[in-house]
Amino acid sequence: MFPSDAMPLVAQGVLDERLFDVTQLLQWRYGDADRADIPLISQSAEGVAPAAPQAARQTPARRASSRCAPR
Repeated sequence: MFPSDAMPLVAQGVLDERLFDVTQLLQWRYGDADRADIPLISQSAEGVAPAAPQAARQTPARRASSRCAPR
């Protein structure tokens, strides 16, 4: 099952369909059960992400920021 806005990108080969295979992601240890925080990626039209609990890592080329928020 894919998010509806991801379907065209999966069909075009832009997104890897394995990104949405939760069972496989858990086998690859991409689950968050053992984490004390939640990793986030945020974007905005201006390229400046909203404020967050912890310092953000900026990715200007993608107009995004990554950070972790406590659970």
